[in-house]
Amino acid sequence: MDYVKIDNDGQKIVSTNFWETEYALNGYCYLSINAGCYRLLVPKFHKDWLDEIKKAKEVVLSRGPARNLKPPKSDALEIMFEDHTEEPFVITISPEQMDRMPTDADGGWKGFFDIYYLDAAEPVQHFDRVYYRKVKELPCMKAVK
Repeated sequence: MDYVKIDNDGQKIVSTNFWETEYALNGYCYLSINAGCYRLLVPKFHKDWLDEIKKAKEVVLSRGPARNLKPPKSDALEIMFEDHTEEPFVITISPEQMDRMPTDADGGWKGFFDIYYLDAAEPVQHFDRVYYRKVKELPCMKAVK
């Protein structure tokens, strides 16, 4: 896959080549972390995701082995858009779809989560509540108590 380049101004993405990369053209999203903010870049193929994401109240990130990915990954990240229903919207991504994995220092309720779509200059969705944890296995999809 192509190298994803992101220019930042703190938490904000100023520019990126993501939209022209093989990731975006093949329908893969990409997660970047900077200045305490997770930024998910969503390619045009997944416009329907935005309606699901907008229902969420907070984002829960779970890191662990993912046997549900093809091929299975020993380390991956589940992004759960918690809407407090029985079936929240969930995306599972591999390390190749991130500029870095969250660390133990990122644990608990911290930071922000922004959604970027179609080269938007501003996020199309912003969350003030983000929880990060490590789990034994993905999918996890468990609410934070």
